[in-house]
Amino acid sequence: MVNTFLSFANIMSCLRSAMFLKFYFIFCIYIYIFLQRSYYVICFSLTILLSSLATSEASTCACEAVAISSGGYGCKISTAAPNNHACKCSLSESSCSGSVTLCTNSKAAKCYSPDTTSDSCALAKGGNCKGY
Repeated sequence: MVNTFLSFANIMSCLRSAMFLKFYFIFCIYIYIFLQRSYYVICFSLTILLSSLATSEASTCACEAVAISSGGYGCKISTAAPNNHACKCSLSESSCSGSVTLCTNSKAAKCYSPDTTSDSCALAKGGNCKGY
């Protein structure tokens, strides 16, 4: 007989690791009921797989144009890139766009957890960061 509290805790642990996917909870219950011995391995593997899929879906960033004192415009990050990536700002006349790219220094703290600062902007090779 399966201990109800223990199985509920295991399912909740699985749910917390992939909270962003609504179907995941139901799928874990299905796996637990029919494949009890393989439950932990399957849920762990699915967590890693689905987390990477969710990250790739959210791979966007944004930049805005800012008037600079020397005349013209420069770019500034308005929406940060996802973790372990950089936002490359590109200037086109008086507007900026952002694209997600790999960091020039993957070990930098701002690469691991990017934000909208000039340090994060500088991690994108060839980007326009003159708006800071």
